[in-house]
Amino acid sequence: GVWIATPIGSTAAVLSAGGQRLDPESTQLQFRVRELYQPQGHIRCEMVGGIFDTENPLQITNTLRKACLYFDGPWTKYPLQYGDIITFTPAKHQLCLLGLK
Repeated sequence: GVWIATPIGSTAAVLSAGGQRLDPESTQLQFRVRELYQPQGHIRCEMVGGIFDTENPLQITNTLRKACLYFDGPWTKYPLQYGDIITFTPAKHQLCLLGLK
């Protein structure tokens, strides 16, 4: 799976998975690949995480017959079809949480 985190979320699960702490006011997002499956005979994936932003979005192509996109835990999910392309970009508007802007 792939975890995607906002700067606020970077201090929890993604940080514990080897990600980095981002400034809470940053407009960047980060991703971390978890439990990477690499079949024998295929090119080894070296990309296990990184930072992206509006100018350099993260794009993932689903190559599984059965897959889902989960939002903030297991309760909200969106089923994916083989070949679906999902593009992640930061929101255009920031959300104010706990006094952070």
